[in-house]
Amino acid sequence: MSLKLYARFIADLGNAGGREYSGIVELEGQDRMPTHPAVLNGLIARDLCLDAESVQVLHWSRLH
Repeated sequence: MSLKLYARFIADLGNAGGREYSGIVELEGQDRMPTHPAVLNGLIARDLCLDAESVQVLHWSRLH
């Protein structure tokens, strides 16, 4: 099962610097909405193959 969100976040890409993204994000293996921003940061980072500290979610909402 997956969870679809509209999210706006900043990803630290190392030497390339931080990049801001916004759009639909699909989190594989999730069926419940995370309630803590740090959990969501980690899930998005995992799916992007980044460290959890590299992602900062600014805004999110679940898509139905």
